[in-house]
Amino acid sequence: DSRVLGVTASGTCARDLDALTTAFFIMGVNNGIELANNLGVEALFLLNNGTMYATKGFELEKTGQNKI
Repeated sequence: DSRVLGVTASGTCARDLDALTTAFFIMGVNNGIELANNLGVEALFLLNNGTMYATKGFELEKTGQNKI
């Protein structure tokens, strides 16, 4: 069972990003990343098993992580 523990996003308006990260958290990884891509927002999802998923433009320093 892999659940989202947290979501972070980068963009230009903190207020909008706060609302979006809440929505992404509720939507889950696949739907959240799809919405982020459609909106042109970069996002990172951390799951309870330690796995991270990110939009393609989100820079991850650690190798071996997943980008969707």
